[in-house]
Amino acid sequence: MPEIESFNLSDKGVFGLSIGFISVLLASFGNITSARNTKNNIPVIQANAFGMGYGTILLAVIALISGKEFSFAISIPYISSLFYLSVFGSIIAFGSYLTLIGAIGADKASYTIMLVPLVALILSSFFEGYSWNFSAILGLLLVVGGNFMALYKPRFSSV
Repeated sequence: MPEIESFNLSDKGVFGLSIGFISVLLASFGNITSARNTKNNIPVIQANAFGMGYGTILLAVIALISGKEFSFAISIPYISSLFYLSVFGSIIAFGSYLTLIGAIGADKASYTIMLVPLVALILSSFFEGYSWNFSAILGLLLVVGGNFMALYKPRFSSV
């Protein structure tokens, strides 16, 4: 709430809002592309590998153009977190999501993204000592209720 109350349309505010809208648009395009790939029998593992490869190349080019240096810390925390994010946060997560898109469609699969704040709050409660407040509980109820309303199809009985 403090971030929303202090928001203004400064250069950084407009830039952040623009990136947010662009990311939603690109995620939607990705879902549609994944659904098309599934219809064309493109295997999830190969699609995932090519997508991550193209993403890596794009990020490397952006880093080089912007003058950022590449570095790698030889430490257990750095390597283990990199491994975790690579395997669980990317390969398994995206593979599962692409499989879900193939099974239930891009429209219904996209609703799972709305559960990310719920998972983040739960994990933060366990690992960071997050204290739940009224706003968080209300937000959680709105997310779950919105998902239910969007996905629930009432059954009409024929008399």
